[in-house]
Amino acid sequence: MVAAGTLRGYKDTRMPMLYMVISFWIVGMTLGYNLTFSQGMGPAGMWVGMIAGLSVAAGLMLLRFEHTSKRFIRDGGAGRARDSD
Repeated sequence: MVAAGTLRGYKDTRMPMLYMVISFWIVGMTLGYNLTFSQGMGPAGMWVGMIAGLSVAAGLMLLRFEHTSKRFIRDGGAGRARDSD
C-alpha cells in the first residue's frame, strides 16, 4: 500500500489499479475459491488466496515504483504535473 501511495504521488494511477484488479480478483479470488471449495480447505483456503493476491500486488507495485522513480530521476523531474497537459 505504501508503494501504491507513492505512485499516486507520481500521478501514476492507471497501472496500479490494473495491478490491483489482476492481483486480487484474478489471482487472489481464483486461488482462494479453488483452495476453499475444490481442495476442501474451508475459510483458510480463501485467506491463503487473499495473501497470495496481496503478495502479487506488492511485488507488482514495487516493480512499478522502481520503473517510475528511475524514469522520474532520468528525466530530471520533468512531467511532474501531467494533469496540466
